Amino acid sequence: GELAQGARAEGGGLPAPRPPSRGLPLRSGTARAGMRAELHRRSGDGGCRGPSAVAEGWPLLVDELAELWRSGLRPRASEPEVLARALLAAAEGRAGSGAEDLRDALLQLASPRGGVRLELQLRAPMWRLGASHPAAAEECGGALTCSLRVTLPARYPLVSLGEGHGGDVQLAAPGALGREASRTVSCAAHALLSQLCGGEAAGGVAGGAGQLRRLVDWVESTELHELAAAALRPGLRTLEEEPTAAGGRVRAFVRFHHVQSVMKRGYLDLWSLDLGLAALLAAGQPGMLLVEGPRATAAAYLECATKVLHWGPTPARLVGSAAISAGEGGPLPRGLREVTDAFPAVVTRGGTYNGRDSVDFGALADALADAGHGAAAAGLRGLLATAFAHVDGRVKEATDGSGWVGYASPEPELARPPVEAGPPKAAVRRRWGR
Repeated sequence: GELAQGARAEGGGLPAPRPPSRGLPLRSGTARAGMRAELHRRSGDGGCRGPSAVAEGWPLLVDELAELWRSGLRPRASEPEVLARALLAAAEGRAGSGAEDLRDALLQLASPRGGVRLELQLRAPMWRLGASHPAAAEECGGALTCSLRVTLPARYPLVSLGEGHGGDVQLAAPGALGREASRTVSCAAHALLSQLCGGEAAGGVAGGAGQLRRLVDWVESTELHELAAAALRPGLRTLEEEPTAAGGRVRAFVRFHHVQSVMKRGYLDLWSLDLGLAALLAAGQPGMLLVEGPRATAAAYLECATKVLHWGPTPARLVGSAAISAGEGGPLPRGLREVTDAFPAVVTRGGTYNGRDSVDFGALADALADAGHGAAAAGLRGLLATAFAHVDGRVKEATDGSGWVGYASPEPELARPPVEAGPPKAAVRRRWGR
């Protein structure tokens, strides 16, 4: 204290305290640059993201692309841009047209530092539809044109397509496959990649060489509509728990903007037979689908009809349903029937303003009643002023241009029929402990 007072008296002061050290010595800019270079060199030698590892995988990926090209496919790329330009030049014949020309051109490129995004136009089979409805499959040329978008990890094929960071697979068929169905088949593609990874790991095989080709082969041997529909069908346990008596059945009405595609009508018929339902389809504008059956199977059929198939830009939706009670009239026959075949007098061919079929739904309700389907006729009459009101195909539209005014209202829930209580179960006495 005396020393401090003396120092202040002489006009001096104590030396400024040194800031506490954080344990990191200060380095010059040159030293820091050297450290970064050393870390970069080490990650390139053995790290999983180093540039040398990416470069090693590039020739293998080029071989896979050349093999796809040799089989008649023409992959396109969105990233990296230099690869996109090279594939476009090969497709246009500006850099040779053969697979070897493509391989030579791609090997001259620098290996991509990041992931590669590819898109392939594939043809998925429609075997089941073609066997039962040849004209429906022929509408699509006998196969479904679909788009496979694949994001490859940076080190593919040294790593599996499903293991590397950033890998992704998306399947779509615009105009034919609904959004939820596209998500379902894309998830199935991811499951396939997981199986491939597991099988190769169990066999002691590292990497994912050939997985892109296997993914393409899987798409070209899978009926995508059937795969998506199978995911929505109720399981055996649900069917066992669903009451099959009259009290457990429902009747539902679905509204479409129109149903003109023969392919879509073919699948609607197939799925109605698979699930053992009765359905009546009015394929005019607006379109109508009447479904009768147990609630679990009816709900699955409606999911297939409205979500597996693509409807746009206006959606297909449930507009009314009711429980079927005993003694209310004869049921519709099993399977799908079209109004043009069952009740041709109520259909005017080309009667709408745009040349589509026009259905007189009031006359259809009368025809259903005359045929002994009184409850179905009553349900349709309740929707004549709303869902199925039209004049030569024109309906009351919303002011925002979104289509039919009814789309602004929430979609109703499928009716839940009352279930008759069974005999009381006998009490079971259990002994707990010893």
